[in-house]
Amino acid sequence: VLFTDTGTLIAVRQKPELVNQPASLIYEDFDKIQPQLGSSFTRLSPDGKYLQIFSPIDVGGGGADHWVMGLIIPFEKITAPATTAALREAAIGAGLIVLALIFLWLLAGQIVRPLQVLTNAATAVSQGDWTVKANVHSRDEAEVLANAFNTMTSQLQTAFSTLEQRVAAR
Repeated sequence: VLFTDTGTLIAVRQKPELVNQPASLIYEDFDKIQPQLGSSFTRLSPDGKYLQIFSPIDVGGGGADHWVMGLIIPFEKITAPATTAALREAAIGAGLIVLALIFLWLLAGQIVRPLQVLTNAATAVSQGDWTVKANVHSRDEAEVLANAFNTMTSQLQTAFSTLEQRVAAR
């Protein structure tokens, strides 16, 4: 928008019908901004939807008339790249969180599965089934524990069968 400091529109982009009309058609609160038109300044529109930039232009040989160049930029156009970047980053973050949760679920399964096998075997032994074996192949402490458990149940089975033979012999 190009207008005089007294409030007459000189040119409005894509609206030639507004030439020689009052600036208050574009700037509803022109009376509030008029005292500041002697210098460049920036402000938000009263509704907060637009960034308004004003810059005086001297058009005479030192005369009193000054024109003012006014830019009106929709705030959403200014923030659009930041909004797009924020949405992209949020989507990437959500994707990484989902991948991390899947990884943790698989990792937890690797830790819990051998313990479940050992628990089931211990339960079976406590119910009198001395033939059960804990089959754990995890290449870590859980496998060592399973092998010790299997050795213990095997030794207990041998001890009980020997004890039964001794009782039967007496």
